[in-house]
Amino acid sequence: MPLHAQTNLSLGGLPTVSSADAREAGTRNVWVQSAAFDSCCFLLSPLAGLALILGDRWLPARQSTLLILSAFYFIGIPHYLSTLTFYLGDDNLRQYRARPRAFFAGPLLILAAVTGLWWGLHWQALVKAGLYTWNIYHVSRQSAGILNIYRQLNGGPRTERAVALLAILSSTAAMALWPVHGHPSLVLMLAKIHPLFLFALDRLCLMVATVSCSVLAWRIAGRATRIRVPELGFLLTSVGLGVPYLLVDNLMLATLAMLMGHFIQYLALVWLLHRRKYGAMHGSARQRLLGLISRRPLLLCACLVGCGALFWLGARTSTSAEAKSLYACLLISTNFIHFYLDGLIWAFRRSSVRDSIAPYLFGKRGVA
Repeated sequence: MPLHAQTNLSLGGLPTVSSADAREAGTRNVWVQSAAFDSCCFLLSPLAGLALILGDRWLPARQSTLLILSAFYFIGIPHYLSTLTFYLGDDNLRQYRARPRAFFAGPLLILAAVTGLWWGLHWQALVKAGLYTWNIYHVSRQSAGILNIYRQLNGGPRTERAVALLAILSSTAAMALWPVHGHPSLVLMLAKIHPLFLFALDRLCLMVATVSCSVLAWRIAGRATRIRVPELGFLLTSVGLGVPYLLVDNLMLATLAMLMGHFIQYLALVWLLHRRKYGAMHGSARQRLLGLISRRPLLLCACLVGCGALFWLGARTSTSAEAKSLYACLLISTNFIHFYLDGLIWAFRRSSVRDSIAPYLFGKRGVA
């Protein structure tokens, strides 16, 4: 199923902002939740990646490793598993049951495909290269989607959506594909096409990023209403997603540092949505449980820590080479299933998705 047609957080089906709405932009609330919440969880979230880089440089090796592992297991892993919580909402489950092949058979097929490529065919390089490439696409799409929310709240035009996505995606790709940091498996595969293919691809991304960022800046400058701090701040955050690749030579650390902002943004958005949508504690037991967790910060943190601890325990107990390979296969499968489900869950082109999510992102605010 092509994810370019069902992209996460695309907001493509939302109504266009009218001229009357644009005139009211100066008085409307342009934050998703509040200045403090948005700044910590959206605009400044990439600083968590910078903290990892600084920790790697300044802390002793043991403490640095513990910091990096803690970030991955207690922020990254819960981010991947948070996607599954959408199955607990009553209205969501009705949608999923109407499309069982997409929402139930699809993840199982991905698990089988990754396992077959990883173990059966021993194509680990292909799987790793695919994961690295899809990470760039996935993170850029989420950032473009959240930027769409800020643009809509700011009264900006929908016509900027495509060029904004292109600017974010090409900028991130140009930094992630920089030859010094090129993923070994990806470099090997591209080198089979031509030894200079990676170099040419990176320069192409850099050229596209320069042009698209310039066009976007020109369009923003020509708006009827000026851009506000939330949208501008998140735009700069999104375009600079790949900066960690320029700061460190350790590819794994650079990738995790780049993903930290993405992890925090996703967790904040998902649980803010759940708090607004299920906070009234109605519906089935599973939906009420989701509402309870979203309303109790300590309980939410305990769930996130529990998810990370479970995977950490799995890594610690995987001592044999076969067990380590199985664990890596399951972990990578979790990544791909998350990518796939996100493309379905946040497909705003579908009216059922818009009706289920959009009102709670734009209209219903509360204390978080």
